[in-house]
Amino acid sequence: MAAVRLVRFSSDGQFLVVAEAADFVHVYNTKLNYEKRQEIDLFGERAGVSLSPDDETLYIGVSNWIYSSFLQYNKQHRYGYLHSFV
Repeated sequence: MAAVRLVRFSSDGQFLVVAEAADFVHVYNTKLNYEKRQEIDLFGERAGVSLSPDDETLYIGVSNWIYSSFLQYNKQHRYGYLHSFV
């Protein structure tokens, strides 16, 4: 556990992304009073966190002297049978 380094809200305000200085990024659902969240466990220091303008993609920059990387996470949608008619 480390101190929070980055905080970002989605453009619609539904999600809050909180990145610790090392190892963890948390995504909270603000519409559900922050009770539902997803934790992303990574190796290395956070270089940056950003959301795409349509809030469909989360980008995480990892700064490490060996394993520097740029990660992309896409929002998963769950469509039921009735959604195929819309």
